[in-house]
Amino acid sequence: MKALRLLAVTQHVRPSPQAVPLAAGCLLASLPEERRAHTGLLDCFVADAPEAIAKAILDCAPEILVLPVYSWNHLPLLNLTAKLRQDLPQLCILAGGPEASARPSRLLEEGLADIVLTGEGERVFPRLVACLDSGKDWRHLPGLAWKDDSGFHKSKATGPVHPEELPSPWLSGVLDPARYDGVLWETARGCAFGCDFCFDSGGHRQVRPLPYERLKAELQLFLDRGVSQIWVLDSTFNFPPERGLKLLKLLNRADGKIHFHLEAKADFLDQQCAALLGQLNGSVQVGLQSANPDLLRRMHRPFDPATFQQAMTWLNGEQVTFGLDLIYGLPGDDFDGFCRSLDFALEFAPNHLDIFPLSVLPGTSLERHGRDLGLVWQADPPYQLLNSASLSEQDLGRCRELAAAVDLFYNIGRAVGVLPGLLSSLKMKSADFFRGFAHWLQAEMGLYPEVMLATGSWQPAEVLAMQEGYVQHLLLKRNRLDLLPAALDLLRYHFHYAETLTGPEVLPVHPEPDPARFWTTPLQRHHGVRLVPFHYEIIDLLDMEGAELQDIVDYLRPVGSTALFLRKGTDVWCESLEEDFFRLLHHSNGQASPQDIFSGSVERDLGLEMLGFALAEGILIPE
Repeated sequence: MKALRLLAVTQHVRPSPQAVPLAAGCLLASLPEERRAHTGLLDCFVADAPEAIAKAILDCAPEILVLPVYSWNHLPLLNLTAKLRQDLPQLCILAGGPEASARPSRLLEEGLADIVLTGEGERVFPRLVACLDSGKDWRHLPGLAWKDDSGFHKSKATGPVHPEELPSPWLSGVLDPARYDGVLWETARGCAFGCDFCFDSGGHRQVRPLPYERLKAELQLFLDRGVSQIWVLDSTFNFPPERGLKLLKLLNRADGKIHFHLEAKADFLDQQCAALLGQLNGSVQVGLQSANPDLLRRMHRPFDPATFQQAMTWLNGEQVTFGLDLIYGLPGDDFDGFCRSLDFALEFAPNHLDIFPLSVLPGTSLERHGRDLGLVWQADPPYQLLNSASLSEQDLGRCRELAAAVDLFYNIGRAVGVLPGLLSSLKMKSADFFRGFAHWLQAEMGLYPEVMLATGSWQPAEVLAMQEGYVQHLLLKRNRLDLLPAALDLLRYHFHYAETLTGPEVLPVHPEPDPARFWTTPLQRHHGVRLVPFHYEIIDLLDMEGAELQDIVDYLRPVGSTALFLRKGTDVWCESLEEDFFRLLHHSNGQASPQDIFSGSVERDLGLEMLGFALAEGILIPE
């Protein structure tokens, strides 16, 4: 029997550490080892030219093409497959993924696929491939959909695959963790909850944890291969709570060498779980969605504000890095309700606040009942809400602008540490602050709404300038420019601290270099080093962290300082610089030597001492 050439193509949203072909890897791992020798993986991105992707596929000369289909790549893949069929009319295209499971008939009608795998594919995929290889009839197999001259057909569902049957794409060698900038790691499948707007449960409402021994072996592999960050694919890792505790204890065995990203439900967070999260090198995303209990109850997502508040208190008490999710446009929600949810979420000072418009996803309960609830949404991906009985198109636009303002100022601008003090000093609520920011960007800065909404195109340094301008505008309106230096210093400190934390590490040099060898050599600063000017002495300012702007102005004098920011491991150094050391670092731009920089102002012995420290710590490096 001839093994047909099989290629699995994953079209990701964009290049990122999460651009890992996990779904394709899981399918290929389900094949017998000898069959995998005739398979391949290809990654591409939504922004790639279809002609370039098609050429890369044609160069592989596949006879079977496997496509995981999601809302973000459905339409691009439709365009791609139309091109491929012109050059490879005999190509057999298999489609799987959420879009395929929810809308198999549409994919077949569009011509995107010849055969659709509905549900989890690991059980049927090897049997289907064996039939295609041998030319045998495959239509008796479960979990498939297809279209022929007599119409659309769908075989019986396969049901969830038992966790013990699921092969590991990592341990099998199908995916090599060292090839990627990050790892997507399944620790369980399914979801025990049935939120009307979500597809995670797949209609089964059960969590199937993967075998613990497998997880241990995979984690060891990730450590051995030098993986630096992992996204744990488990929509509620802390349910049941005892499972979450066991998983956290396993993750903490990584001893801080890997940064983990987790998802949790606040209802099942307790003090013990928060303590373990506090020990972990990682972050946790918590789904709030809305602060309206009645609205969420109608979506079959119970919510108790007091329980949520207690969970956030535990997370903050353990200094856990966490983010929150909000959705605007849920049935019954309006613009004022979204503002109240925003105020509620930001009370807890999350490190990140992700805000999404409602998408009425295929296969969800909301899709089945949405029109009865007054929802109108896009017929094509990403299926976003257009208007509803409680949210007009105009108010939906206001929600969109408010969400963009939060993303710019709070997320990209790294404002978690400074916002509470600003709001308190300005006597403003969060929603009013960000509504004002959106208006200021358009009315005062002249940004078109479309430009403001494209938050991903703005660089952090550009956003810092926006923040400084808006705060100056607010203080000028209140005739309180005396508070401006303190406000600007706090913005700059928190911005540069966060940027340094996510930037390159500055490592000490061993053995320590002899500074005399570099006295006449032009040096440059390590690209992970930041020199930031402040109006106040930075050390004094940090001693008053959490104080209101008025208190800073009352107790400190704006004597000025320059701070050195750099990262060592998970720690950020922020040190106030003496004038001579600042001069050395500031002028080390690859043009002037330390001798030139210190000429006539610093004795050679003192200059060598400062140079030796800068070289040993990796702050200055040869050009």
